[in-house]
Amino acid sequence: MAECTDDFKGNLATWGSELLDSLITDAKSDPSAAVAKGKYSKSNRDNKDEGKTAAHYLSTSSNNQLLSTLLKNSPRLDCLDSSGLTPLTSALLTNQNAAANMLLENGALVDFCSNSPSKHEYNMAPLVFACAKHASKADCNLIPAIKNILEKIEDINEVKSCPVTNYTALMFACREGQDPALVKLLLRKGAKVQVQDTNGQTALHHGVLSTKSNCHVSQIIELLLDAGADPFASDKKGLNSVHLAFQEPDQDPMEMLALLTQRANSALIDSTDNEGNTALHKAASIGSMTSILHLTSIGASINIKNKEGNTPIGLAIKNTHQSSTVLLAQLGAELNTKIVYSPESTIEGPAGSEYWSSNKQQACINRIVEKDAVEVVIKHKWRNVMTLMLSRKRFYSY
Repeated sequence: MAECTDDFKGNLATWGSELLDSLITDAKSDPSAAVAKGKYSKSNRDNKDEGKTAAHYLSTSSNNQLLSTLLKNSPRLDCLDSSGLTPLTSALLTNQNAAANMLLENGALVDFCSNSPSKHEYNMAPLVFACAKHASKADCNLIPAIKNILEKIEDINEVKSCPVTNYTALMFACREGQDPALVKLLLRKGAKVQVQDTNGQTALHHGVLSTKSNCHVSQIIELLLDAGADPFASDKKGLNSVHLAFQEPDQDPMEMLALLTQRANSALIDSTDNEGNTALHKAASIGSMTSILHLTSIGASINIKNKEGNTPIGLAIKNTHQSSTVLLAQLGAELNTKIVYSPESTIEGPAGSEYWSSNKQQACINRIVEKDAVEVVIKHKWRNVMTLMLSRKRFYSY
């Protein structure tokens, strides 16, 4: 039965090809004709078929016999439908490598895309579009088409980035952390690693911020570092890749951190973001104990204050990380310090917090509350930390 079905499909494709060829050659149909705007359409978005040509439709099929017949008649391929898709990006969108390669071999332009990002949903260059699509889904493999696109590009760094975010193909490949092979392809073509997006972030920032928590992320980070990526390059918020390694509150990013800091010195380790936080502040604030050990072992300053006025141990106490507090104290952190609660950070928190009641928040918006570390530790009921504090002579003044 399956063989009959396959034979029938094959015959149907052949008949369809013959009919299409007859329509073009005998009936003089225009192979580049597009669906016109509907009579009652209010905008280009009212009908997703508007602007589509036969090439748009046939490029989304896994049966390429009809597309082959159409391409022999030289249809126009540099055309957009109402959503901004070209026949090539239509093939990429539907994961049709064979169709994409056929289009490329028949003159589809690798630099043609929409110039109106506000008008079109799809507005990225084919390479950037393909990398974004490939990286976003595990069941999508556009490597064959991407290789073909790369062969037709002279300078990968001249390819237009995403018009909205300024993400490059390399950034998209790194952001999902799914396929090191794709990152290798782009780097071999000469993709620059220090290009910045609209937020000032590089491909390495995107790799660290990857939504995929797996071994591929470390591989991608290593590839970028070998290509010259700077782990201490800052974005517009002053955040470098080492800072961003601590994005997940319940994860200790030791493997990633070891890669990012392998060539670091104490001056680089103490780089601060716009809030004055170092990597050690970040590690302490989420209680990453192995990262705290690593950072201090390579020279991180343990008593440096951020702009709010908190030291790393102050943030560990403030965010109720008892084990990290003990560790920092054992590593020599100053215990006679203040825990600073700024109105900005507290107001964003739940109403009725420990130091701000909901009815006082607005009245205290310009105030900063400072508490002695020992007072906060007592409120946390941390007997071990309290014992450690009292054992130090400098606390006798309390």
